[in-house]
Parts: sequence; structure tokens; C-alpha cells
Amino acid sequence: MKYICVAILVVISLAAEGQQLIQWSQRNTEMLTYNPAVAGSNLTQEIQLHNRMQWVGWDDAPIVQTISYNGAVGKNNGLGLYMLYDQTGPVKRYGGTLSYAYHIAFPLFNLSFGVSGSLKQYCFDINKLEFESQSHGVVEPLALSGDIQSKVAPDASTGIYASNHKFYFGFSFTELINSKLKTSSYRINQGQQYVVMTGYNFREHTQLVITPSFLLTSATGTPVQLDAGIRFEYNKMFLFGMSYRIKDAVVLLAGTKLPGNFFVAYSYDIVYSPVHKYNMGSHELVLFYVFWSKIGKSSYHNEDFRGQLLPRWK
Repeated sequence: MKYICVAILVVISLAAEGQQLIQWSQRNTEMLTYNPAVAGSNLTQEIQLHNRMQWVGWDDAPIVQTISYNGAVGKNNGLGLYMLYDQTGPVKRYGGTLSYAYHIAFPLFNLSFGVSGSLKQYCFDINKLEFESQSHGVVEPLALSGDIQSKVAPDASTGIYASNHKFYFGFSFTELINSKLKTSSYRINQGQQYVVMTGYNFREHTQLVITPSFLLTSATGTPVQLDAGIRFEYNKMFLFGMSYRIKDAVVLLAGTKLPGNFFVAYSYDIVYSPVHKYNMGSHELVLFYVFWSKIGKSSYHNEDFRGQLLPRWK
């Protein structure tokens, strides 16, 4: 229990330095959470369920669940909405985010500008913490008593996003409102974060699309994190891939199209950071549904996703 508690406190201290962005392994399906300018850029209407279980086998390990909507609205507009539940040990986070993007067509690519606003509630349950004390040579558990405390904080993000049928590039600022959440038991400082995302489609032939991609994140007071991956989409039905998160994990990915317009993807993190001794990796499952396509009905031109398996699988 002592080591688990120490690890939980480490996670809390990292959050206190401003790491509010969720560490997704299937980051291409969650681009809206990184950059509001992605809203509506696929010219589709999508609903997505996403579940991440991190560091399986570790008591009170992080669990993240989201439900989101992303769609093109009107001629040049996009809207995005997602609801978040995030729990790590004694800390729970609930939130909702609304994103808006405006799209402009250029001869060789589309350019999007986006903003988002959100409200997040942080709950801290001190009763879940246990320490060990030594008395007369005997180690005994020492429980702390306290109430569940919560704070609500607003937030905002902004970004730009450029794409065509071959590439995409995005740059965004998140956590623009530097909220300092403080109770009698804990404090969370929300520092600004910067995100750069990019990818390129290599079409070997009509049945195979190969897409390398990169995601770089940087937050105030934390090291730069780089995620590099490659995906293979075959016959508009199957998706395979892997990615490498520096100093953390190797991710394996597989997905397929289901009957109708449903799609499912699963990924597994092989953790090699120091915490790998205490867990059995991380799991992510994504299920979403594309229920209406706006391709051909917009005033701006975009053929990025014609005939591809998933709008997000670029």
C-alpha cells in the first residue's frame, strides 16, 4: 500500500504541474480533444464512445471515459461536444467541452480556425489515501480522515488546422485559463499547453493506405512529450498500427468496420517506463458511428476521406 500511495501522489503532483490533457493512445480518434479546429473538418456527423483503462492491475489506476459528437454544420462551420469522466486514485474529474470551428477553402488545402470552452469539476476524496506508520517496530496502516472536496474551473482552447487528401497539420493552445484550484487538502495548477499534430497519407495502391503521424505536447513545467506512429488501412475494412510514446510505452492497434456505419478499434499499451513493474499495460476501446455525411454539400472542398474506412483514420 505504501508504494501505491506514493505512486498516486506522484500522479497528483504531475497533475498539479499542469498535465490536464488525457494521454490517449488512439490519439487520431481524439483529435478534437487536442484541437478545437478539427470540429467538422471531416464533413461528417460522428458520435464516439471512448474508454481507457491505464496501468491495469494497479489499485485505483487511471480510468478515462468520454462520449463525444463531432460534425459539420451549415456551409463552413463545425461543432464538437464531448463529456469526460476521469479518475486517478482519490482524484475524479468531470467535464464538458463545446468546440466551434470555421473552415476556409484554399486551392490546395482547407484551413480551419477553432475555439472551445469547458467546465471541469475536480473532486478529491482524502479517505482513499492510506499511509504506513511504524510504532514500536511494528508497521501499521494509518488512515486519514476527511471529506470529499470539489472545485469547478472554467477553461478554453484555441487552434488552427490545415488538411487535404494527403496531409494534415494542427497547432493548438489548451488550458488558456490559468485556474489554480485549491482546497484544504490539495492544489491543482492548470498551466498552458501547446500541441502540434501532423500526418501524411502514402497510398500504395487502392487497397492500402499507409499513414505515419506525430503528436507533440508541451506543458508549463513539464518535459516535451513526443508520440510517433504508423497506421495501415487495408481494403476499407481493416486497420492495423503501432506507435511509440517516448519514455513511456509502445502501442499496438487494430480496428475494423462493423455492419452499418459502426466502427470499433482496440489498442494495448506495452509500458516500459519505471511503473511497468506494477501493472499489466493499458487498454483502450473506441466505438463510434457515422450517421450522416456532408461530403458534396459544403461550400468548401474536401476529399480527404472519400472511400476511407474511418474519418479519423487518416
